[in-house]
Amino acid sequence: MSNSHNQQMKLIHVAKRDLKLADEDYRRIIREVGGSASGSAKDLTDRGANRVLDHFKTLGWMPSKLGGQALPGLKGQRVGMATQKQLALLLSLWSDAARTPTEAAFNHFLQSRFGISHYRFLPLHKVSSIKAALDSMIAQKQTEATQTTVQQAKA
Repeated sequence: MSNSHNQQMKLIHVAKRDLKLADEDYRRIIREVGGSASGSAKDLTDRGANRVLDHFKTLGWMPSKLGGQALPGLKGQRVGMATQKQLALLLSLWSDAARTPTEAAFNHFLQSRFGISHYRFLPLHKVSSIKAALDSMIAQKQTEATQTTVQQAKA
């Protein structure tokens, strides 16, 4: 393994810790974003590792140090706002629920349904409502897929 790949692995594990991702959510990201069938970071290609790191950055993660210098304001919980773990869960659910699983589409969903312009501004008290809406969308998508399969089988 190259030093670059080893550095990517270290960053991925630091990001998992910093974002406080549950193991299940972390492995889903490794599989779906990074392309590792096993769900293990050690099986990621360099390209897959870069995609995972980029995804973690969309969840609000940034390395706490850059060139040995501490970067202020990159850690901590904002009072009354969704946690990084909650945002990671909602974004993961969005990728399962949406026809267009992009950050821009998620922000449009939040704006149109909940009046929130960007997921970074998501108040803590709205997390459960948004999760319920996404769970409902996933269930609807699964129902539609089942109906399509049944119709194709009959044809």
